[in-house]
Amino acid sequence: MGIPFIAGNHLLLYYNKRLVSEPALNWQQLSAQKNTIPTGADLIAWSYNEMYWFIPFLGAFEALPYENGNVNLNAQGTATALDFYRGLATSGIVAPECHYQCSFDKFVAGEVAYMINGSWALNGFTKALGNDLGIAQLPQIQGKVMKPYSSVFALAFPGNSASSEKQDALKQLAMFLQSDQIQRRIWDEYQFLPANSSIQKQIQLQSNDNISQFIMQLDNASPLPTDPEMSIIWEALVMGFNRHQGGALNASQASEYMQYVAEKTRRELY
Repeated sequence: MGIPFIAGNHLLLYYNKRLVSEPALNWQQLSAQKNTIPTGADLIAWSYNEMYWFIPFLGAFEALPYENGNVNLNAQGTATALDFYRGLATSGIVAPECHYQCSFDKFVAGEVAYMINGSWALNGFTKALGNDLGIAQLPQIQGKVMKPYSSVFALAFPGNSASSEKQDALKQLAMFLQSDQIQRRIWDEYQFLPANSSIQKQIQLQSNDNISQFIMQLDNASPLPTDPEMSIIWEALVMGFNRHQGGALNASQASEYMQYVAEKTRRELY
């Protein structure tokens, strides 16, 4: 059992208003802005080799890897997303070697115009960039909306502890974390989206353009599956992704290989 107290955790397109006058609506527009970025600054950065950042590209091609209890890796959309994703690297739009901390540091230092990062980074970016921080929707791909995963932080009760002799104390803790006062404080101090729906509504009513974009992107997100199979799928994604990036497999072969690895591992474990 678990009690959610923070929602969101979805990927967003952040941008530096000092480097970008009008945020791109799609990847074609964003790529074209490479020529307008000041010398010495990069166009965009994100944790390229982490699969959580690859998910929105799969979502754009209706190829989320696990749906309705089924592994969905060997799909045409998976292959198309793999080729599109690698094309962003080979064309120089993004530097694959710039990992999470590298891309984060460059963005807060004003050395990159755009960054794809999670809702958890909002507070840090706000403190670093202030009024120069902008938020936009993830760029569309060929008219298709990118769909990141979303999830919650939850207070979990392992070992049936919610029904143990500590039941009353745990219930008080859960109610405290979900109370209007604490949920509002989570947002005001840390800019983590609260799970309390009434506080969410307050935030929407009082929001500026950045927060409106923050919540709008959540509307286009898909809930991260909590099934145990997801741990298998993450590993299968990495294995096929790396082989495709390295040129050992083409996109169709890589997606087929991902499916094979996931199904083989499921059979061995279950």
